[in-house]
Amino acid sequence: MDENLIYLYMLQSFAGFGCQRIQRIWQRWKDWPAVCRSARWDDWKDLGISRDLFVEWRAYYRRERTALKKKWKILVSSGVRAISYWSEDYPQLLREIYSPPVILFYKGNLDCLSSKCLAVIGTRRSSDYGKRVVRSLVSSLTGYGWTVVSGMAFGIDSLAHWTAIRHGVLTIAVVGGSLDKAYPRSNQKLFDRIIDSGGLVLSEHDWDKVAEPWHFPARNRIVSGICQAVLVVEAPQKSGAKITARLALEQNRPVLVVPGSIYNSGSFGCNELIKEGAIPINSINDILLELGEKVMEKSVRYQAKNEIETVLLKQLKRGSQALDELNLKEVSAATILAHLNELQLKGVVVENKGRWELV
Repeated sequence: MDENLIYLYMLQSFAGFGCQRIQRIWQRWKDWPAVCRSARWDDWKDLGISRDLFVEWRAYYRRERTALKKKWKILVSSGVRAISYWSEDYPQLLREIYSPPVILFYKGNLDCLSSKCLAVIGTRRSSDYGKRVVRSLVSSLTGYGWTVVSGMAFGIDSLAHWTAIRHGVLTIAVVGGSLDKAYPRSNQKLFDRIIDSGGLVLSEHDWDKVAEPWHFPARNRIVSGICQAVLVVEAPQKSGAKITARLALEQNRPVLVVPGSIYNSGSFGCNELIKEGAIPINSINDILLELGEKVMEKSVRYQAKNEIETVLLKQLKRGSQALDELNLKEVSAATILAHLNELQLKGVVVENKGRWELV
């Protein structure tokens, strides 16, 4: 890891210096060690930094530099790496947002940041419907080269990561705490599997930082900021997913939303986002078209996941059929309909005036 980053790390650790001020400092010096060693206020005052703030910074630097260097060594020895706003590997899309992180800490495969990224987000209290949608849509991204990004929270986030891993889709987790331990702690296995599967875990926090409530809205700007688009699966009226969606709109990212039942409070936020102009999504084909992908021929690409799907697809190859025309021994109409709805979410079949047919 670049030793010069230690000095930038010291600067960004000081509460008085935000991203914009640090960018002005870089334009003035373009040398982080020289910045930290400069003890003359005359070198700083033309940057809009008051004498009082400069004195505070110098006291902080003298007091904390040894401890910060030790913490940096701990980071390196634990396998944590870092890139700065000025690094070649820093995502260009993230540079364009308001107040981008000066330093990003990471574990795993940094090349994920150069891939096409889709955020998949939603409530921590996901319904069976939301879980089914996530499994269907994320698994259907296999083969298109997209990386699934989420926040590794309970519910929709964690399921999006796990589904991506199980189907060979790369995934990035942007976390609200530091990288020495997973948050929530019960997601340590997921944290490790993301890295082992070739994915990436990102944070703007260095070491031994417990995830605080105010970290998550800040984290959400990174989730949307590194992505070409954001997919909201399930979101209550007041939720972090809605915050991320609104950040994405501010960042000029397309926001794709799965509609939900008006009787499900977990879908109120999704339905409100659609009213506000987000793009409603009914199948994986809708997502792929919005992402500018050419939809592959499903009859060639899709492989049935179980015996019921195999029989249904075989029967539908003969042409469109009503539900009562689809015959499966000892399988109820309700079970057949559930599988048809699952296939419709995957963009394999479509229902038209009570009849089902292959896409």
